[in-house]
Amino acid sequence: MRREIIILTIAAILSYFAEALYAPFYAVYVEKIGGGVVDAGLAWGIYMTVLGLMVFLVARYVDHLKRHAWILYTGFLSASILSFAYIFVSNVWQLFLIQFLMGLTWAAVNPVWDAYYSLFITKRHAATDWSLFEGGSRLANGIAAITGGFIIKILGFRAIFALAGLLNLIAAIVLFLERRSFSVVY
Repeated sequence: MRREIIILTIAAILSYFAEALYAPFYAVYVEKIGGGVVDAGLAWGIYMTVLGLMVFLVARYVDHLKRHAWILYTGFLSASILSFAYIFVSNVWQLFLIQFLMGLTWAAVNPVWDAYYSLFITKRHAATDWSLFEGGSRLANGIAAITGGFIIKILGFRAIFALAGLLNLIAAIVLFLERRSFSVVY
């Protein structure tokens, strides 16, 4: 297994873990800032819709750039900043804005991450390489959901968002420190 696959997987798992810390409890968080179940659906819908629509446009733009790796670092850094921003949300409109920006962030990062992952996969071990990501991200989601519930109960949502921000920051740093691995332009 190539080192680049391991680095990309670590970054993705850290980010998946970060999001899964609060995702199962998202509606509870929205209620705490004054929203309701519909607002929770709208907020998550904004995030996914923006990501889903913009990924096509952003990917076409990204394909014309020569510095793909910078999108990885800055994208994970942006996810970190936005995760920390949840701490300061006091109403659903601020949440909608963060969700919109988070959708744009991952719309930029995901195609680049996927392209690099595909580039570094070894043909003889493609299933194993993909299973590292698939299994690792699902395990991270499961463990994070369990962990998140306990952290929220004991320390509250601010702690969860601080931890999510920290995990995305670590992912950005890991990718940046390994930038030579991603100097190749696909």
